[in-house]
Amino acid sequence: MLLTAGLLVSMDIWGTQDMQSDFRCKVIVFLNKVLRGLSIGTTCLLSVLQAITISPRGSWLATFKPKSPNPILCVFLFLWVLNTSICSNLLLYTLATPNATQTSLLFLTGYCSFWPMSYMHRGLFFTLMTFRDVFFMGLMVLSSGYMVILLYRHKQQSQGLHSKSPSQRSSPEKKATQKILLLMSCFVIIYCVDFITSFSIGMTWTSDPILTGIQMLMANGYATFSPLVLINARSK
Repeated sequence: MLLTAGLLVSMDIWGTQDMQSDFRCKVIVFLNKVLRGLSIGTTCLLSVLQAITISPRGSWLATFKPKSPNPILCVFLFLWVLNTSICSNLLLYTLATPNATQTSLLFLTGYCSFWPMSYMHRGLFFTLMTFRDVFFMGLMVLSSGYMVILLYRHKQQSQGLHSKSPSQRSSPEKKATQKILLLMSCFVIIYCVDFITSFSIGMTWTSDPILTGIQMLMANGYATFSPLVLINARSK
C-alpha cells in the first residue's frame, strides 16, 4: 500500500503524459485498492488466528486450531479473489488525467482520475465495500475482545504469582492487552475515517483536495503506524 501510494505521488511529480499513462494509472490505483481490502482481510485473519491459538482446550474455538497451513493459504487466496472482484471495475474507470480540464472527472491525484460512474454502479460498488469492511472489522473487534477477556481471566488465575513480582503493573497480560487494544482501536478508527471520506468523495463525485488528502493519509496510516507499535512492543 505504501509503495503504490508513493508511486501515485511520484507520478504527479515526475510523470509525463504518454501512451502508457492510462495503463500505469489503472494498475497502480487497482493494486492500491486491492491491497487496502487485503489489509483489512489479512489483519482480521491474523486477529482470528491469534484468538483461536490462545483459546483454552475446552473451548469451542479450540476445534478450529489449524493442523496445517493449507486452510490459511486457502483463506488468503479467497481474500485476493474477493478484493480483486470488488475492485475490478476500477480497471475500466481509471484513466490518466487529460491535459484539457474536464469537470465530469473525479480527480484522484493530479495525474490519475476516474470516469463518471452511474449512481447505481457507485451504489453497488460502495455497498460491497461497506459489507466487506464492516464484516472484517466486526470479526476483528470480536476476536480482539475475546483475547482481552482471556488474558484478563488468565491474569486473575495467576494473581498469586504476579503478586510476588516487584511490579504488578508490568505483567505480560497487561502489556499484551494494551497492545491489542491499541492496534485494534487505531485500525478501526483509521479505516472508519478512510471509509467515510472515500464514501463522501465517491457518492457526491466532487474533487475536494482536502478530502482526497485525508483519504490517502488514512488509507496508508495504519500501514505506517502499526509496525512502529509492534517494534516498540518487541523492544520492551
